[in-house]
Order: sequence, then C-alpha cells, then structure tokens
Amino acid sequence: MGKNLYAPKWVQAFFHSFSQVVLVQNMMSGALILAAFFVFSFEANNWNIVIVAIIAAIVGNVTAKILRIDDDAIAAGLCGFNPVLVGLAAAIFFVEVDVYIIGILGSILVIPTAVIINGICSRFGVPGFTMPFITMTWFFMLVSFQIDLLTAVGREGALVYYASGAVNSATIGVLEFENVLIKGIGQIYFLDSIIASLMILVAFAIDRWHLVFKIAAVTVVSVAISVIFGADIALLNGGLFTYNVILVLMGMETFSKNKDNIHNYVVLVFLGVVLVALVDYALPSLLMPFALPRLTFPFVFVAWALLYFEQHLSND
Repeated sequence: MGKNLYAPKWVQAFFHSFSQVVLVQNMMSGALILAAFFVFSFEANNWNIVIVAIIAAIVGNVTAKILRIDDDAIAAGLCGFNPVLVGLAAAIFFVEVDVYIIGILGSILVIPTAVIINGICSRFGVPGFTMPFITMTWFFMLVSFQIDLLTAVGREGALVYYASGAVNSATIGVLEFENVLIKGIGQIYFLDSIIASLMILVAFAIDRWHLVFKIAAVTVVSVAISVIFGADIALLNGGLFTYNVILVLMGMETFSKNKDNIHNYVVLVFLGVVLVALVDYALPSLLMPFALPRLTFPFVFVAWALLYFEQHLSND
C-alpha cells in the first residue's frame, strides 16, 4: 500500500480518506489528490468542491470515531473515502446551501450505511467498495425530487443529461486523445480537468509506480472498445467511459488472489474491461427515468462479479 511518514492517526485518516477512493493508502498521494481538488476548483471557479470534500472527510472520520469503529481502520482512510465521495457528489448534483446540507448529513449517514453494506458483502467474500457512497447519493437525489428543502440539479433537467454521463467540456464528434486518455483518472473524483487528472496519476505513481503503465493499458483497451462499439464521442472525450475501468483495475490489483497466476489474472482483468464498458453503456438507460447518474456502480458491479467468480476458480 505504500509507506507513509509518521503522523498522528487523525492526520493519517484525513489524507488517506482521499487516497483510499482509488484504493491507495498513502498520505503523500492523498495530499496530492487534495491539491488536485484545489486546482480544479480554481479552474472551474467552484470552491464548493474542495471545501465540502474537506468537511466531509472530517465529519465522516469523526462520526466513525463516535461510533467506535476500529482506530486502525479509521487511520487507514477506510471510513473516510465514502464521505469524501458523498461530499463531491453533493457539490456536483446539488445547489447553494444544499451542497453543505447533503455533504454533512450524507457524510454522517454513510458511515453506518458502510458498516451494513460491508457486513453483507463480507459474507460473499467481497469488499463493499464505493457502494455506500452510491447508495447515499442516489437516496438523497430521490428524496430531493419529492421535497422543497433540497434541490438537485435534476429538477431543471440538467441531471437527466448528466445521468447519461455527459460533460459540458467534451467536444462532440471529434476524438481528443489527450482528453480521452487522461481525463478518466480525474473523473473518479468528478474532476473534469487534464491538470488535476495528471496530478492524480502522479499520486498513483508515488505509491505504486508500476500501476501507471497498467492504467494506461486498460485505458487504451477501453477506448478501443468504445470506438469499436460506436460509443458517444462526447462522453469518451470527457473520460466518462474510462474511470470505472481504472477502478476495476485497482480493485483487482488490491483484492485479487489470483495475481500470481498471470494467465488467469490477465484474462479476468480483460474480461473486467469489456464488462465494465458494457455496463457503462447499459446503465444510463436504466437510471435515466429516475434522473440518477451511474457514478461508480459499473466498477462496483463488475469488481464484485470478478472477485466472486475468482473464488470459484481458486476452489476448483
């Protein structure tokens, strides 16, 4: 997971909350990812993103402490990464003061939600990944459609567009390779920025430099699949068909027990790249009537399937 300089556990918990989103436990990586938030906030002139992410990390870890979750798990960032994502989603999908209402309340509620989901997943021998964040984000969006206290951007129709994965900065019809190959890393954190994406790529390299080459490989394969299938170029340029692929790779790198068997591991990862692409294409059709974004669900679904299937391979 990478070595860390000595620091108090609360400092470790804070920075690991940012790096554990991509299954990395490294304070320097977390600090660089947080710096990428500042860069994107400056570029987009939207400081809600970095502010609510910081608040969410603090609130989530404090909640975990109050609930007496294991101190080592908190210090490792395992309790903070879902709150960070909930905070980021609040900044993207809600407006004005609602960003902070959802960011804070969601960061509290996602902790017991994670305990429940992780407990269920452990029975099947798989981690909960980012499913608590997905559940909490979808929940608050659905609630907002029925009450006046909260306002999701979907009420103005923008969310329906985003539910298909679209981004404003993508150029329609022209494949922009610098965007296609780089932006996916930033989109894991909702950051539509080449500079921020490159900073996150460096954060990977700090912890495990060899992952940079693997990330590049699965990204190229994913892009090729999208081009062959005739996927939406605008979404491809925005990195929205590659971020789940990168997460699947990280999930397999972290939790696969088959890595020593190169043949099986490569086959499983390739299968994951194909499957996550298909789920990426299919999911908006299912979610669009509810005005919900797909978030990291393709990654979670495919990673669960691969890891569960791998268990049966190991037993045969």
